[in-house]
Amino acid sequence: MVGAFTEHLRFHLDALARLNEHGYRFERPRVKVLTTSERAHLIPRIVANFADAELELQSVTQNYYHGLRFTLSTRAPNGEEIMLSDGGAFDWLATLAFNRKLVLFASAIGSQRAAALFRK
Repeated sequence: MVGAFTEHLRFHLDALARLNEHGYRFERPRVKVLTTSERAHLIPRIVANFADAELELQSVTQNYYHGLRFTLSTRAPNGEEIMLSDGGAFDWLATLAFNRKLVLFASAIGSQRAAALFRK
């Protein structure tokens, strides 16, 4: 699960960095890592993969994701903090397959929002 989390979050961070080179302006992103107490043991491994990012650790407060989630925000030119992407683990694959080891990790970015608000 840590590998999938790292891959997804790194993709989003790298995408913003690349867009900064092509006419967009994203300030240093702020990442929230949200976990349940059952997944808290994964935090040190996750943090070790992101020494170059500002991570804020919080508890998961809703049941949409299964114990592990990230959100990525940055400040828009007007000063407003905007959440651009998020991702997390889902347990429905494990439920469907009757195999608790199967975890789906999915993420998305608000590409229209990013294009509209962050173009130089």
